[in-house]
Amino acid sequence: MICDPWLVGSAYWRSWWNFPPQTCIDSLIEEWSGLDSLFVYITHLHWDHFHGPTLKLIAQHCKNAHFLLPLTPERRLSKDLRGIARKKSIIELVHGRPYQLTRDLDVLSFQSGPFFADSALYINVSGIGILNANDSKLSRFALGDLLRKIDPPKFVLRSHSSANYRACKRNLDGSSYDAQPDKPKEAYSSEFFEFCSAVGASFAIPFASNMAYLHRDTFVYNNGINSADLVVSYCDEKTLKFPLNPLLVLPGESVNLKSSKVLQSEPSRLLMKKNRSQVLREYALSKSECLERQYLMEAKASLNLRIVENYFLKVVNACPIFLRWYLKDHISIHAKSENFSLFCLIDFARKSVCFSEYASVRRANDVFFVIHPYVLNDVCLNRHFNSLGVSKRLEILAAPDNKRDVVFNYLCNTFEAEGVLLWSVIISRRFWGVWLKRWPELLDTLLFFSRFTMKSSSFSQGSK
Repeated sequence: MICDPWLVGSAYWRSWWNFPPQTCIDSLIEEWSGLDSLFVYITHLHWDHFHGPTLKLIAQHCKNAHFLLPLTPERRLSKDLRGIARKKSIIELVHGRPYQLTRDLDVLSFQSGPFFADSALYINVSGIGILNANDSKLSRFALGDLLRKIDPPKFVLRSHSSANYRACKRNLDGSSYDAQPDKPKEAYSSEFFEFCSAVGASFAIPFASNMAYLHRDTFVYNNGINSADLVVSYCDEKTLKFPLNPLLVLPGESVNLKSSKVLQSEPSRLLMKKNRSQVLREYALSKSECLERQYLMEAKASLNLRIVENYFLKVVNACPIFLRWYLKDHISIHAKSENFSLFCLIDFARKSVCFSEYASVRRANDVFFVIHPYVLNDVCLNRHFNSLGVSKRLEILAAPDNKRDVVFNYLCNTFEAEGVLLWSVIISRRFWGVWLKRWPELLDTLLFFSRFTMKSSSFSQGSK
């Protein structure tokens, strides 16, 4: 059983790399291909989870592979996987339903996320429960629903670091905010601890965030990574009062499910003890040939106006009318590199997209997304704006209290996932069949918006 394999190369336009470096995939492929069955589960569409190069190698060399997906309200995930897996077996798992894959292996897929579906996977192997929460965020009612459906897990695995663009936000003039927009490392560790404690697992493993930024445009964000060893140290302090056992399990290491002992990788452990900045500089140097090829391709890139215009026009046309008047003409994309500069001006009120060599006068409600033309071309061609923020290969210029970047980001994500913005999806039996099973999450969503409305109302009255 494999979950979200990313075991070769990098992700997000050479921004993300496994750290410590991953095991050689050739030996794994050889081992996997000799098994009776190989089950590969994909939690969601982000490229460090849906890693095309790794999935292609598995599909090509493992004849015994069966691909498993959550049966989401939208079809984007299954369509993209079919393009890679071709004629391989693809099984979509119904939300909250247990499946027996072999005599000793049962799984249960559990979805979350109203605009862009993510999922957790509960694995029961020979009576030992493992909850791979991964990147999924489960609120009060949804978490309660999951815990009613599964036995208490012995192990819980969860991500523990930033995978968003908040650290990339700046003031309109490009200066840094007075207050850091992203959460501090301790907040991510706290969320990890609180979730694992609420689940009631015996052992908690920091998972799915073991990476480093090696591209020269994103290397600076290594300072904000909440690494697994920091999470374990945080939990060790907390477990003096709460019964939770954190386990540090690095790439290339394994856990004995019965004894809970970690089989450690000496090279990985030595890396974690060394000066992290120096180790990452050496890591980037070891990948310099690959990175230099990327820099050369990017240096030659200009903007493909047809592809970019076509993408954003479709986003504009899919935008609900009440959001058009909120966004109006406040969203601009600055395609910028050392050798290129062009502004893409998006007008939701007039339903138009135009290009200019000059930026408009920056108003208080404006938002500027600064993106390399090479990256922007690829985002629009492959409809993957959802990966842009995760990559950190952008900057967002906006006033601190301006949330139009968030609305625009959700709009693009929902559009390209073929979700609730398309009537053909909303009226489908699949859409309603999935959401009827996810009704506790709807309660969480209503509770969130009611609290948000009350907070906004209180702020408004206080201002008066």
